[in-house]
Amino acid sequence: MHKENTIIELNEELKTQISKNISSHLKSFFRQDTNLESILMIYQNLFEKLNQAILIYDAATKEVILSNPAASRTLEYTPDELLGKKIFDLHPKLILKYVEPIFNSMIEEKTNSASSIPFLTKNNDLIYFDVYSSNMKLGSKHCLVFILFKSSAISKTFDDNLIYKLALNSSSDAIIITDNSGRINILNQKAKSLLRLNDESHLEENNAFSMIFSSNKDDKNNFIRKAIASEKPKCFEWSVISNENQIISLEVSISLLRELDSKKRGFIIIGRDISDRKRGEDEIKKSLEDKDYLLKEIHHRVKNNLQVIHSILSLQSRYVNSPEIIKVIEESQDRIKSMSFIHEYLYQSNDITKINMNHYIEKLCEYLHLSYSDSDKNIRIKMNSQNLKVDLQTATPCGLIINELVSNSLKHAFKDVKQGEIEITFALIQNEYTLIVKDNGKGFPDENNMHSSNSLGIRLIKILTEQLKGEVVFKNSRGAICEIKFPND
Repeated sequence: MHKENTIIELNEELKTQISKNISSHLKSFFRQDTNLESILMIYQNLFEKLNQAILIYDAATKEVILSNPAASRTLEYTPDELLGKKIFDLHPKLILKYVEPIFNSMIEEKTNSASSIPFLTKNNDLIYFDVYSSNMKLGSKHCLVFILFKSSAISKTFDDNLIYKLALNSSSDAIIITDNSGRINILNQKAKSLLRLNDESHLEENNAFSMIFSSNKDDKNNFIRKAIASEKPKCFEWSVISNENQIISLEVSISLLRELDSKKRGFIIIGRDISDRKRGEDEIKKSLEDKDYLLKEIHHRVKNNLQVIHSILSLQSRYVNSPEIIKVIEESQDRIKSMSFIHEYLYQSNDITKINMNHYIEKLCEYLHLSYSDSDKNIRIKMNSQNLKVDLQTATPCGLIINELVSNSLKHAFKDVKQGEIEITFALIQNEYTLIVKDNGKGFPDENNMHSSNSLGIRLIKILTEQLKGEVVFKNSRGAICEIKFPND
């Protein structure tokens, strides 16, 4: 065991005896001729060999006038830094009102007195010492000798008065303890600062709930009643004005405070400064709003550009006499329109990342029905789709596929009949999308050779299905059926 630890574990009687012996040597020394050479000799022979920290204070100025190397090692100050330190520079500010009476009583004592006192090191570490003190005269000066023994346990003197105050005031949250009516009993430094309270002697005049619900007394009374009846903490946001006239946003939690016997004693209110978080959230919100606006503008411009292309093709068709070329132009216009609907929907929607496929398919089919329907025929388009939202990368190819299939049915499936039905299904089953377009018309001309067809529409459907990483099946069953399945990536 180290020598220092051995001394720390000495019993109270031995500590007192050691202190008396050290004090006796010091008194004896200072009664002699105190020339510089003698002081240096005693400093080397006595101070440097002791493991106990020794501080000698001027009782009048309460400043350190002499210290030994052990004091420097223990408190992490150099001898020059300790010289001139006032007694209150070496203790936590929170306990000065406890230390000062102890210091004054030590000055008045004629014999050794002992107290347990916390000291702060240069690095702000808190160390408890059993302090043995003795009065002495240094010339005309009344001095006080402190001999410090590291305490093996925290002093009971400070258990109730210091520890909880250190804990409360080291918290970055505002903490208030009230009685059952909301009158403030205890609050920490952060709470004082936020509430602009400086005089603890008038705490009982301040009601925490009156401050929080300053604009509405009924809200305050209702809150207290509900809080007392509830066992769960009540949480809400509250704003205060700082001393610098800045708005501080707080996240407040109010909990019922109980005694060990479960008796209701009051409330504990904890307020966390969330001003930085709120500012960050506001900045993110504004940034998202700006991006939403820009994306909507992009969709709007894309839609307008597609409409321009649609109009150009329409104008071009007026100068074409070939029915085949006019047919190709009209089919191209339909494909452009199907894409334009997507960007129009996104521009008008609150969600600019997802398209409601049910609404989109319905609008696309209305347009196709108006474009291709024959007034002499009753062709009905039936929707059988789940209310699904998909992104742009899924909606665009699906829209083009539906455009090809529905327009093909309207043009070719019901040539020899007066009425018919086209059914569209779009569903998500076990993380796989299914798109089915079927009619009760005359069916595909050659279902076995559909994949090898040179039709632009069929080739486009196959290309778009590959883009979706899916598979397409063409078949006849009481009409034409096209079924496409692709993964929900």
